[in-house]
Amino acid sequence: MKTNPNLKLRKLGAKYIIVQASADAVDMSNVYTMNASAAYLWERAAKDPGIDLTAEIFAAWLVEEYDIDNATASADAAEIFETWTEMGLIQ
Repeated sequence: MKTNPNLKLRKLGAKYIIVQASADAVDMSNVYTMNASAAYLWERAAKDPGIDLTAEIFAAWLVEEYDIDNATASADAAEIFETWTEMGLIQ
């Protein structure tokens, strides 16, 4: 799976949002909010568009960045991966 290339991460104050961007404007009809750790995953995935995203990769990245235990990272990563898949943020 890959991040949807039509979506862009933007920081709005202390929050992060994902919006659909085109050459002319930003479509604000579908806006998705993220916390800092989810935004980190999005940015990390965007840096390597060739990688096949999985919940396991997300968990490894969370452990690496936040120094948390594998069980917590795996649970959080699985939830993020499932949510993003359902919302069409990753395909």
